[in-house]
Amino acid sequence: MTFRAVPTLFSLVLSVAAVAGERGVDAARDAAVAADGHGYLAPGSWVVTETRVRSDGTAVTEKRKLAIVPGGGDARAVQESRWAADGFEPAGPARPVGGVIGRAFEQVCPKPDGVRPDRVVTVGPKRYVCRVETYTLRNEAGGRTTTLTLLRDKTGETRLPPRTVSIHGAAIPLPIDALEAEIATEGPGVSTKSRRVVSAIASPLRVNGQTLTCLVETTETRGNEGGKAIQLAVREWTSHDVPGEALRRVTCGTIGGADVQSETNVIDFHVARPAGTVAGATAEGATAGGAGGMPTILPSAE
Repeated sequence: MTFRAVPTLFSLVLSVAAVAGERGVDAARDAAVAADGHGYLAPGSWVVTETRVRSDGTAVTEKRKLAIVPGGGDARAVQESRWAADGFEPAGPARPVGGVIGRAFEQVCPKPDGVRPDRVVTVGPKRYVCRVETYTLRNEAGGRTTTLTLLRDKTGETRLPPRTVSIHGAAIPLPIDALEAEIATEGPGVSTKSRRVVSAIASPLRVNGQTLTCLVETTETRGNEGGKAIQLAVREWTSHDVPGEALRRVTCGTIGGADVQSETNVIDFHVARPAGTVAGATAEGATAGGAGGMPTILPSAE
C-alpha cells in the first residue's frame, strides 16, 4: 500500500523539541492535527487538551480546544481554538478532516502480506494466543517502506477501543483485536523500530469528574531520523467513550542527545454520536490499574 508524503510521528516529536523554546507547541500540534484527522469523531464533538512540553530545561504549557464541525456535504472539518486570558480564541480557519468516520483497519489493509507462527501475549494475569500478520506500507515519494507486524487475539473476543498508529504520516486504524504491534521503517535518512504493547486493558482514568475505563499502551522506539538518534517511550490511554482520541499521552526519551518530556491530557470532552449509532460499551475482561506515571525506556535487547 502506498501513502503520500506527510509528517511522520518522529517528525512531530522533532518539531516539539525544535520549537519548545521559541514558538511553544504550535507547529507540532498543527502538524499532528493534519496527520491524525480525528477519524472517529462526528460533527458536534470536541475535546479540550492541556499539553506540557519540556526540552532541555525549557518548559511550555498550552491549552487547546479541537471541535469537529460540518465541512460541507458529508465532509468534516476541525476548528482549533487556543486558550487566551479568560477564554478560547480561534487559532485560524477550520481545516478539512479526511477519511470516513469509524474507518476499520480492514478497509485500509484488506489482507496481510504474510502470516507467521502464533505467539503468546500476556497482559496482567491473562495469556492470549495470537496470530501474527505482516503488512507492507510504502511511501514512494519519500522512498520509505514500513513493515507492520500485528499480534491479533485468535479467540475473536477482544474488542479494544478505536485507536490509530501513524505510518508515513497517515493515521492507520488498528484492529480491535491487536494486542501488540511492531513497526519497522527504512528509507533515506530514516531507520526506526517501534514496539507497541498493551500495558492494561481496563485502567480507570478521571476526566472532568468522570471515571473512564481505558486501554493503556506503551510504545518504545529506537533508531535514527533526520540525522538524529531517537530513543523514545510513549504511553497512551484510550477509551470507547472518546473513540480514536488519546485521553492521556506521556512521552519521555532523547532526540539527538536532548532530553524530551511531554504530557497531554484531555481535560474535558463531548462526543456527538452519528445518527443511528449508540455509545460503545467499555472494554471487558479487565485487568485494572498499574499504568500511571511516566513510561520507562527499557534497556536495548540487543
